[in-house]
Formats: sequence, structure tokens, C-alpha cells
Amino acid sequence: MWEIVTLGCTPYPGISSMILRQQLENGYRMMRPKHCTYEVYRIMYRCWREPPAFRPSFKELCQQLEDLTSKAQNYVDLVNIDERLFKGLTRCIPGEKY
Repeated sequence: MWEIVTLGCTPYPGISSMILRQQLENGYRMMRPKHCTYEVYRIMYRCWREPPAFRPSFKELCQQLEDLTSKAQNYVDLVNIDERLFKGLTRCIPGEKY
């Protein structure tokens, strides 16, 4: 979900896999992107629960997202997307912004 909400940004940027594993075991989770609503972040956060058995199934996740998108509101605010999320990304197509 992180990659979807951030338009393809790498989760946990700049953290080595060794350090990341330890941080995750200690309960670290990424903060809510400022352009992401709290409702979407709550769903995303549930996907990071430990143990994995506590995470929503794909069917449950689809239902939660369907319920959310059925409301007439913006749940990802692309106007306020943090450009720093894209720092250091290699562009696939010359001249393409993202």
C-alpha cells in the first residue's frame, strides 16, 4: 500500500536491510505521508501488524478500500504530495518527473 499511496516510492528509504529488520522487530513503522488521509494510513498500518496473522487478508483489504472509496471524498491529496519522497529516484524516461 505504501508504494501505491506514494506513487511508487521505495518504503523505508535510506535504511539498510540489516538495520531495518531490527527496527521493524522493535515496532518501527513508517509515518503517514502528509498527502495520505488518516483513514488510508490506518488501513496501511494494519498491513504491518505483527504477527502477520493479525494483518488483513487480501479480501478484507479490498473490502476496506472499497468501503473507503465509495465515500465521496479525496483519500490521497496529490496537491500536497511531499516531493522529498522522490529524492534520489532514477528516472525511467528522460525528462519524466516521477
